[in-house]
Amino acid sequence: MYKGGLAMNAVYSTTYNSHFAPHIRSMLELKATLGRYYKNLAFNLQSFDRFVCCNYPNESNLTQKLAEGWCSDGESATGSGYRMNVMRDFGKYLVSVGINAFVLPSSWHPITRQNFPIYLLNNRYFIRFTDRNPSPCPMIMSHVL
Repeated sequence: MYKGGLAMNAVYSTTYNSHFAPHIRSMLELKATLGRYYKNLAFNLQSFDRFVCCNYPNESNLTQKLAEGWCSDGESATGSGYRMNVMRDFGKYLVSVGINAFVLPSSWHPITRQNFPIYLLNNRYFIRFTDRNPSPCPMIMSHVL
């Protein structure tokens, strides 16, 4: 957490260009004033701002499509998880100041699972597989069969 001038400098040194810019700055100022400013928040919101400028340049409302689109745009599960927290906080902030906005539910998760076929092997196929692929631990395999 940053407190005081350092946090406020980070708020003003980051450029925001979308219709959400004044709201982003206000939220960051509020968090800095409360002593709850995290250094990555400004940069993640800048990433959100760039996403909005590139994909939804005329959007001025935080919609479900917009929030989910940015969260799903994360490169990894960890990045997406952090983005979900950022979007949830931003949506809550907008609602708290009287702006109609989508608040990402805590149960939402952007990672989609691929459907892989399930292979059920009967004993004949399982024995054939284990004969061709010996186990590094023969004791384990002997208990399975």
